[in-house]
Amino acid sequence: MASRAGRDRIIDACLAVIAESGIAGASHRRIAEAAGVPLGSMTYHFDGIDELYHEAFARFTASVSEGFERRMAAATDAESARDAVVAIIVDDVFGSARDLVTAYDVQVQALLRDRLLGLWPQAGFV
Repeated sequence: MASRAGRDRIIDACLAVIAESGIAGASHRRIAEAAGVPLGSMTYHFDGIDELYHEAFARFTASVSEGFERRMAAATDAESARDAVVAIIVDDVFGSARDLVTAYDVQVQALLRDRLLGLWPQAGFV
């Protein structure tokens, strides 16, 4: 159980570091420091930085997708569906600097890294 908690803490820290510094600032060392774990535990939990990015981006896109689905499921007619779409854009996508920066970095990395491309359909970004 502690191993899973450490892995989750690292993924959360990875997203926080990306939001703060962009993907360019998200090194193993910086993420381990933000997670409060020894640097060596990074390679214990992940095969490399690409696997960590993939897991972090998968968590982020799943969260975004769940928010989209929740808002759209609550829509009962065309007007409430339009309101839901506006809320998704204004509140969810552009609502916080953290999510905006993370979404941008996910998009850029998805374009640059074939492995991440499979995340887009899950999040409704294609």
